[in-house]
Amino acid sequence: MFTDIQSEKVLNYFDRGVSLVNSGELEGALECFTLALETNPNFVACLNQMARIYEIKKDYPRAINCLQKVVELHPNPAGFQFILDRLILKHEAGAASGEYLQSKDFGTPQEERERLRAKVEQLQSLEQPIYLQFGFGDTPFVDFLNIDVLLVPKARNAISKQMHERIFLFLWLEQALPIPDNSVDFIFHQDLFEHLSQMHQFLLLAEARRILKPSCIHRINAPCIADSMRSNSDFTKGFDGVYTEEWTQHGHVNVPTRETIEEMARIVGYSHSLFNSKKGSVSGVKFREYRPGPDRDRLTGSVFADLIK
Repeated sequence: MFTDIQSEKVLNYFDRGVSLVNSGELEGALECFTLALETNPNFVACLNQMARIYEIKKDYPRAINCLQKVVELHPNPAGFQFILDRLILKHEAGAASGEYLQSKDFGTPQEERERLRAKVEQLQSLEQPIYLQFGFGDTPFVDFLNIDVLLVPKARNAISKQMHERIFLFLWLEQALPIPDNSVDFIFHQDLFEHLSQMHQFLLLAEARRILKPSCIHRINAPCIADSMRSNSDFTKGFDGVYTEEWTQHGHVNVPTRETIEEMARIVGYSHSLFNSKKGSVSGVKFREYRPGPDRDRLTGSVFADLIK
């Protein structure tokens, strides 16, 4: 059940989003609709508005995802099902015509490293900020250089070919990045740190600190093992009471807490570690955070860290 205050808050976000859509400010509208859905994830009108925006942006995977939820929730879904079917056909036609990126669009690891080096040099020559996202999965950011080891092999998560110049695929933790010291303005990753071994976590922290400009921020977004254990384990049962799905179901390797991230950052040489909340980064950089998922406590289930060089 929603309180009157929560309902009013959701409606305010929704009304503001509709107003922004009407004035053509689609990114701002998406932010408002996202905030509304954080309180009420089953707000059908909000999901429908987001689907319209994503279709305008030709982001068919996300438009499809929103409309699928609308069809599930709406008491009379026939009209929405028709729109959904049309969008799926558009998406499949785009994939078949080569409109979306495929693994074959990328070169050898050495070629990808060279592309990244050249892109960094270009941005430096143009005096443009350099933002990096590691482990982007299916959510590369337009204004970032997005680095991962492979494309997510899911048709519904296709990425436009227009993003090619901003995406680089290679085993980026096998050796130092082809990026000069003190040259990057912001580094971000979400749902990545917990999938790395302790060794690779230290390699990432050290390399990020090397390439960051002084006083710039490395933003980490990860689940919190302390909250997960407290919420899901019954340690009085010993072996049988330990919640192991962090590793067996989610594929996590080394899930952090605030304290472990703070200690590792201190060891590596970051000057400060600031812990806040979703969308609470002090960086001033615009980017989208997706954690926490519905399986985590909204306030305590994730670690949001701004590590300052």
